[in-house]
Amino acid sequence: IKETHSSLFYDDEVVVSTKLTGLATIDVLDQAAKALNYGSENQMIKRLKNRFKSEEVVCLTIFDKQGTAYAINPKRGMDFSTEEHCIIFARDLGSSGNDPLGCQSSVIAHEMLHLFGAEDYYTTAQRKALAQKKYPGDIMISANYYISTNNIGDATAFYVGWTNEVPSVLYHENW
Repeated sequence: IKETHSSLFYDDEVVVSTKLTGLATIDVLDQAAKALNYGSENQMIKRLKNRFKSEEVVCLTIFDKQGTAYAINPKRGMDFSTEEHCIIFARDLGSSGNDPLGCQSSVIAHEMLHLFGAEDYYTTAQRKALAQKKYPGDIMISANYYISTNNIGDATAFYVGWTNEVPSVLYHENW
């Protein structure tokens, strides 16, 4: 986008970890929309949906710095108005800089799955233990460096709408 829209550049401070601050960078799409002469991010998304004849538009913002990627999905009870999108960083927070080429591809896939309804499986120790037992290698437990070592279990498939069959694990008290 920068090559075709040289005015599109995010200059404000970026929250590099929602876990450390409890905050997220939510104005990226709004700034992009205004730089591209749309009235709002909502208008930009509507026009993109119409242009590509699609019900979904997935927005990723990639920052060339270290940080912990996160998805912003306001449909999950957030008290602010923004279109859902992902904030991705070129290198993981705390990375030594010697990460294998393409290691963030799993992170991008993990965060994009949130936009379609997938949930993190590490929110509590009990849920993580159950998920590791039931779904070893599921991308929603941990996004491994090599994307080919990740998989999608039936719970993730259910959450993103790939199946209508409710997995039994969803009824477990620790889930």
